[in-house]
Amino acid sequence: MRHCREKDYDLTRRAYPLTLIFIAVLILASIMAGCNGDDNPVDPGQPPVISVFVAAPSTITVGESSVITYKVSRADSVRLVPPETSLVPTDSGQTPVTPAFTTTYSLVAYNKYGKDSASTIVSLTGIGLEAVNGLYYKGEMNSSVQTPLLQFRAAGDTSLVTPNTWASFSIIEGDGTLTSDSGLIDDGQIAQTAYDFSGSLGHAVVRAIISGTDTLDVQVRANTIIPGTNGQAQYVLLSDTYADVKHFNGDPYRVDYPPQDPDNSYAVYEDTEGLVVAVEDTELPWDLIQDNEPVDVILITGVLAGCETADGIGIGSPILDVRTVFGVPYVESLMGDAYFLRYLDEGLDFYTDTTGDSLVVELHLRKTAKTSEAAPPRYQYISADR
Repeated sequence: MRHCREKDYDLTRRAYPLTLIFIAVLILASIMAGCNGDDNPVDPGQPPVISVFVAAPSTITVGESSVITYKVSRADSVRLVPPETSLVPTDSGQTPVTPAFTTTYSLVAYNKYGKDSASTIVSLTGIGLEAVNGLYYKGEMNSSVQTPLLQFRAAGDTSLVTPNTWASFSIIEGDGTLTSDSGLIDDGQIAQTAYDFSGSLGHAVVRAIISGTDTLDVQVRANTIIPGTNGQAQYVLLSDTYADVKHFNGDPYRVDYPPQDPDNSYAVYEDTEGLVVAVEDTELPWDLIQDNEPVDVILITGVLAGCETADGIGIGSPILDVRTVFGVPYVESLMGDAYFLRYLDEGLDFYTDTTGDSLVVELHLRKTAKTSEAAPPRYQYISADR
């Protein structure tokens, strides 16, 4: 019995290193399988990579479309410029484009570790339209000054332009009037019209057309306050994206990301234009404003002059005049040494300077006007370094 027990003990001792070897083989096999089974492992510490970005066909005639194909790895968001839009899904896909003239398209992929970019060109043949002064025009509400002119000329294959080639103009959105409805573009001529801000909306989309050949739209905006859930203030519509804001107002003086308001970022123009635009942060990373993110609130400060409602209410108006035009506010409260007045139906908030003077020093135009709502805290958009 003793001999048998010693023999059993010896077998166990011999089996112990064999077990270790077997476990090591399993671990090694598992590692090898993991490496061979994933051709594109996600490395969270690396920036994104664009492996494919092409347009096919790369040469088209005016009015035709090309299809852009992209393939990206490790991206949280992917943006196409123009027309400044986010692409979904972020790893791969296709999107059609119909440029009005030869256009360079750029793809930018982002994650929290960095970005990657690529470009491709779609060339046009045939007659196209080009906006000489750009696609975005700013003007003064109810002003008789009709400048700058909306100018268009032939683009693409201009050798195909025949004598008496005309461009026609029309307003397809908004209101106001045009000084002419057509113009010649042959022999290098520029067809032009002027937009008169004589309407009540303060904005419009003007379309230029070469019949059967090409169409081009331009946007015009006025420096006015139009209350309501789809309102406008200082060239900015509540239906705009951040890209639209930058088209009309340029890059902001600074951008604030208040920790107490993580859902909004603030594009601050107040030092020059009296304007602060709150933009809803809808995509990661939240410490960057994406061009496709929507405007949430428009704030107008005392720096701005000449921006009023149709009834003449704006910065500097006495609160008595505000009450005369808009009636009793839905919410009125004392905030420090100033009054806050909210008019829900118009989507307007007013702030006064002091209870003694009671002049409007800040105005908020909000996208949503609800039937019931408590007075919110005042928006904090001033950064800590000021």
